[in-house]
Amino acid sequence: MMKYNFGQIHALAEALQQNGRNLISQTETLESAVKQLSGTFTGGAYEAYEVKMASWKSEMGDTQEILARIANAVRSGAEHMQQTDAANARAVSGA
Repeated sequence: MMKYNFGQIHALAEALQQNGRNLISQTETLESAVKQLSGTFTGGAYEAYEVKMASWKSEMGDTQEILARIANAVRSGAEHMQQTDAANARAVSGA
């Protein structure tokens, strides 16, 4: 016998999406703070910073996308389990 707590499953999906949004927000906050300092960078230091920041932002975007996909898969799985549970309940009750 399997038991599912659909509320917890949906909460997990929301937490995953929220973590993705938080990741982007924190990245933007960090970038804003670093931009204040980067005004003092010149030449190679500035170029190295720009390359590293572009790479980091890309990786954070990828991570957020992965978290969103996982959240969607969790949500979809929960919906499928609820539909299956409802179908089983109807079958058992003879409805």
